[in-house]
Amino acid sequence: MEIFDVAIAGGGPAGSSCAAFCASAGLSAIVLEREKFPREKVCGDCLNPACWPVLERLDLAERVRVLPHSKLETVDFIAIQGQSVRLNLPPGENSEDRGQAKPFR
Repeated sequence: MEIFDVAIAGGGPAGSSCAAFCASAGLSAIVLEREKFPREKVCGDCLNPACWPVLERLDLAERVRVLPHSKLETVDFIAIQGQSVRLNLPPGENSEDRGQAKPFR
């Protein structure tokens, strides 16, 4: 049986980042995820400005910035009954860091 220093429950953005940080610190980590990836998830289609410091620490920011994407300026919230509200998104400190969404397949 293999022994790990860290077991991480969930392979989403937080769990994956945690595993990467553990590995960079020299720890052996295992990520336990019940779902099959990739999976379609609405919140998985967007990177908000708060993500960029983490992507910088993981040395991934430039690789992500060059991927095909759209810049988000608004977000729509739509209730089951059809009511909706549109909000403007604030820009990040760097104009390149405004929320980004991947193109739909």
